Amino acid sequence: MSGILDISAEIKHSRYQKKLILLLLSLLTLLSVLLAMTQGPVKVPLHELPRLLFSHDLSGQDLMYQRLLIHIRFPRVLLACIAGGVLAVAGATLQALFRNPLAEPGLIGVSAGASLGAVLSIVLLGGGFWIIAPMAFVGSLGATLLAYLIGKRYGGVAGLLLAGIAINAIVFSIIGLITYIASDTQLRDFTFWSMGSVATSTWQLLAGIVPWSVLCLAFLWPQWRAMNVLLLGHQEV
Repeated sequence: MSGILDISAEIKHSRYQKKLILLLLSLLTLLSVLLAMTQGPVKVPLHELPRLLFSHDLSGQDLMYQRLLIHIRFPRVLLACIAGGVLAVAGATLQALFRNPLAEPGLIGVSAGASLGAVLSIVLLGGGFWIIAPMAFVGSLGATLLAYLIGKRYGGVAGLLLAGIAINAIVFSIIGLITYIASDTQLRDFTFWSMGSVATSTWQLLAGIVPWSVLCLAFLWPQWRAMNVLLLGHQEV
């Protein structure tokens, strides 16, 4: 009986620790957002943020600061937060499918395929978010599908990983060729894209991104039990 009580107490303590960690990380995220709003070529004092964001009777320099915060910095910070959250969920899903906490998109060619789609759209189609994003998605999906088909036919997970490595090598060679013939402007655009630039973020852009992000999260969230089972492996199940 005491053993059961000890296990129950340990579970409660573990849940408490997880909630505490989640709370601390949430506070750190909020602090990061506030600090990001104040940084840039034009510095904004942290203690002035509430007044600049919520006041309706500003003028002069304060009005300029308000427009800077609302129309430039706030959309960029929100896009960074949304992208980070969605990528975290996607990474956790990938780790569950591979039953490996070290799994990442580069293993099966997801990153390489997305980069190929992006560089093709920038060099051949002129770029622009609404061209780059679909092309990157198609590229990553195509690389993933190819790796899956090869892995399914030749050795399961091990074959999938080997296929991903081969796809990475081939795709990055193609990317190297395309960047060689790209102009300086195109090369700079691709470099900024690959580094995760949010400089082009606007409220209109967020309005197009948020629904898709919510839809993907709404689909994946109910699957957490199945993902936990996948992480256990065949023997434990």
